[in-house]
Amino acid sequence: MGLESLNESLPEISCDLVYRDQTKTIEFRPTFEELKSKYYNEISVFITIPLKFVGVGPTEIFKLMPE
Repeated sequence: MGLESLNESLPEISCDLVYRDQTKTIEFRPTFEELKSKYYNEISVFITIPLKFVGVGPTEIFKLMPE
């Protein structure tokens, strides 16, 4: 698994489309910004996995990988 297939293995983020009859608009619930934040948070968790690796010898290579 890598960044190319990350979106296939992320947990599902559910969303509802709500039609507002008074204003005749369609809205996301939760908001689009909240959905985006949840998605980026999941990506961040995946990208920072190498920070938990322990290397052999005095090396900081794993801490540089997410950058």
